[in-house]
Amino acid sequence: MPHRNGQVVGWKHKVKGLRELLNTDDTDTNAINVGKKVYKLLNNSLYKKWFVNFNDLDEFLFIDGLEAFNDLLDRLYDYCDENLIWVDFK
Repeated sequence: MPHRNGQVVGWKHKVKGLRELLNTDDTDTNAINVGKKVYKLLNNSLYKKWFVNFNDLDEFLFIDGLEAFNDLLDRLYDYCDENLIWVDFK
């Protein structure tokens, strides 16, 4: 559970389906393809309202390889933690 000001708080939102997009294929081509799928998932009408302040969302469409994808994914998970968004399985 996340903490704020020393207190345990609950998650406000839950995103399903993101983890299923991630796999063990560590190629640049796969990272580029998965990046587009992540964008499509998070930009849909169900989740878009939670990511309106994640200014890097569009970058998932333009990543050029695995290193850029991993960096962007780290920023996404940080954003989710800060905004109490739980990334869940389907």
